[in-house]
Amino acid sequence: MWEIIMEMRITEDNVRYNAYGLRRGECRIPDISADSGEIARFAELMNRYDVSTVNALDVIEDLLAGA
Repeated sequence: MWEIIMEMRITEDNVRYNAYGLRRGECRIPDISADSGEIARFAELMNRYDVSTVNALDVIEDLLAGA
């Protein structure tokens, strides 16, 4: 099951933000979005379609591109 992860990040301009990503087992994909609602929708879709860790990066790229 894909779970949401959160990390505090700092930009080059020293601006702090929460970066949300996904994790499934040992597979971690950090800093996908700064929008917690968006990452919750991603996690729901990834779990609904049981996206494997092998295909996760491609699926996330497609989701971000609006495909």
